[in-house]
Amino acid sequence: MQLHHSLSLALSILRMAVRATSLPYLNVTAVTHAGGESVLQCWQLPSPFAVSASPGVANGSYAFLGAVANATLTVIPARSEGGRHYAQPQWVHFVTGLAHITLPTASDAAWIRGGKYGLLWAGDTPDRSRGGHSTYYWEESVTLALMMPDGEEPAHRVVRQGACLLEDLVGMAGLGVRDCVECDDLKGPQGGYGQVNTPI
Repeated sequence: MQLHHSLSLALSILRMAVRATSLPYLNVTAVTHAGGESVLQCWQLPSPFAVSASPGVANGSYAFLGAVANATLTVIPARSEGGRHYAQPQWVHFVTGLAHITLPTASDAAWIRGGKYGLLWAGDTPDRSRGGHSTYYWEESVTLALMMPDGEEPAHRVVRQGACLLEDLVGMAGLGVRDCVECDDLKGPQGGYGQVNTPI
């Protein structure tokens, strides 16, 4: 039993080391600005995910988003029109729900599904965008807004003009998925592991 535990631990450490060298970068849809108007872009943050060794989240993968000044949790009823507005520089995580973001001066649109792929950068401030953007919430949504203290955009590389596509997000699909050979002892009463979310 002790040998099995030691071997299992060694394999876990080896897998973490291999994972750390091949983790994806974080790509997010950004509502930003260009030429005096709001635009949608797909951004990639400069550093890939890293493997956490912190208690409570050990063996997880993380991406640092920067310091934030404050955070606000909002619950929005289904079929709510958020109206046309501007955004102070902030990360917005759609915890649940489905949001449709449109621009007044372009046909671009973004569909943001709450959950693992629900992170968005919003920073089309009124001094840089004439029109702002609109948000419609098709489903009841829970959002967490993380304001940036200095109003600066995070360092990023533009992957494409327009919202991120499925192919831009699939790199995150493997994060959080355990190799079930090493987690047989974590099965629930019915032997299941739960569902793995996939992007829309």
